[in-house]
Amino acid sequence: MNNDYRLQLLSHSEIFPTKEEAMEYIEDNFKGVALWGEPALFFYGTEREPKMILAVGASHDTRKPRICVIDDAELRELIQEVKDATDKNTEDIAKAAERILNIVDSVGLTLDENKIKDQISYEPDRSDNLSVKHKLLPKPLQLYLRLYRRNSLK
Repeated sequence: MNNDYRLQLLSHSEIFPTKEEAMEYIEDNFKGVALWGEPALFFYGTEREPKMILAVGASHDTRKPRICVIDDAELRELIQEVKDATDKNTEDIAKAAERILNIVDSVGLTLDENKIKDQISYEPDRSDNLSVKHKLLPKPLQLYLRLYRRNSLK
């Protein structure tokens, strides 16, 4: 194990009333590369339910210092939003899949989930005179459409 390197976290003892005040303190007091390799924790909100900000130096270039800030409260909200959206999408997909399977069943098609291609097929009903005569689905449909057109013109 290499003991030459370690990460040290600074922790600010004051709890700021608002996030804005905590951010202002960070921006005013940590100039340059002060947080490079030595990130700091800052808290805001109430003592009973403090929210945490992790501030990390994101550049060791003194000409362009940058600080990366991670707000755990904001992160939790974003994670919850993603979870809620995912749950909603999962419900919608499940409903759509159920409807498609109902359509497949109701029109007499067969679903074979073991196949990679052509999972849905049609087997003519042997008791149906129209299907028995033609063996293929398009011909019965063509005949039906001709009869429908004839009857609708009368």
